[in-house]
Amino acid sequence: MLSGENITDRGYTFHEHLEPFGLINMNGRVYDPVLARFLSPDPYVQAPDYTQNFNRYSYCLNNPFKYTDPSGELFGIDDAIIIGAAFVGGVINWVNNGAKFSWKGLGYFAAGAAVGVASAVSGGWIAGATQTAGIITGAAVGAGTGMLTGAATSIALNGLNNVIGGQNFWNNWQQSAISGGVSGFIMGGISGGINGYELAKSKGVNMWWGNKINYGRTKWSFFTSEKPYEVIDFGIKDAGSLKGNDCVPTTFAEANKKLLDGTISYDEYVKITNYIEDKGVLLSKSQYEKLLRNNFNLTGRLDPQNLLDPNYAEIIQQSGDVVTLHMPYNSIYHADNIRSISYYSNKVTVKLRIGTFKLDNLIKNSTRFWTLPNILNFLAL
Repeated sequence: MLSGENITDRGYTFHEHLEPFGLINMNGRVYDPVLARFLSPDPYVQAPDYTQNFNRYSYCLNNPFKYTDPSGELFGIDDAIIIGAAFVGGVINWVNNGAKFSWKGLGYFAAGAAVGVASAVSGGWIAGATQTAGIITGAAVGAGTGMLTGAATSIALNGLNNVIGGQNFWNNWQQSAISGGVSGFIMGGISGGINGYELAKSKGVNMWWGNKINYGRTKWSFFTSEKPYEVIDFGIKDAGSLKGNDCVPTTFAEANKKLLDGTISYDEYVKITNYIEDKGVLLSKSQYEKLLRNNFNLTGRLDPQNLLDPNYAEIIQQSGDVVTLHMPYNSIYHADNIRSISYYSNKVTVKLRIGTFKLDNLIKNSTRFWTLPNILNFLAL
């Protein structure tokens, strides 16, 4: 912050404030706090897969609460860290190659220092690249990024050491790539997972995957798909499905079991419907409806649009009736009874014997619906 009351000319991250000019000297570049922009572009693009980093006049991905930029060039990496990385990398490589005080030993130190700096820079790049909300998604991005950068820096160090030792740069590069890639994968995954957790927490999204928290789920739900806000179960039980293409006798037997306590069996419905083994019941749509009418006292068809209202479906359920349908399926017609209807914020799904379908798709596909009345309840009145 610029102020005439500053005791020193140093401010945030100890940068030099040029108060007469209203600017901040950040060593590598000059920053204008009024415009909230650097006066020259960032020479480094640390996170090429993160769009904010392509605004090369902004400060730390426009996120000064999380990152700092002491050098004016590399966000999230303090100059002291770079110096420390260079020193530690140099010493380790020097010791690993004999710790000799010679020109060759100095070369090993320099190679280790250079790769140490590259590792520090790549660490900052990973921090920017893994701005993916969610522990698992962040860890996946971080692991992939870390594996690539780890393999690259390991190959570079091995190659420089080879050259200093008088060998070919590419000797044993495969082993170096594997070892560096494995360590980078592990460290990048840990770093990405931590970043993903923090970002998911700040955004209020799912902690594992970083997507929105759907109805019926919490921020810690591993499965994030929306749960239905209401499910109407019609209590249909299996009563057949013993042979190929036997959906008609099976549907009839299931309906009879629900409506008439199974007074007519599946085997009897095989005969009643003139089922032909493996071929099915060879009837036109109108003939099928007549067969349904004769066996279940059917009076008329059901408008499926009514089932979009859970209150309507609940009335049918409470009455003990059965909702049955006849639908185009795999070049033939299929008969089935609705097991349950699930209501979501943006769809309604129907569970059948053969699977679950969107109600809208069934309607568009010219599926015909009927309500089969509960005769036992009618007779009890």
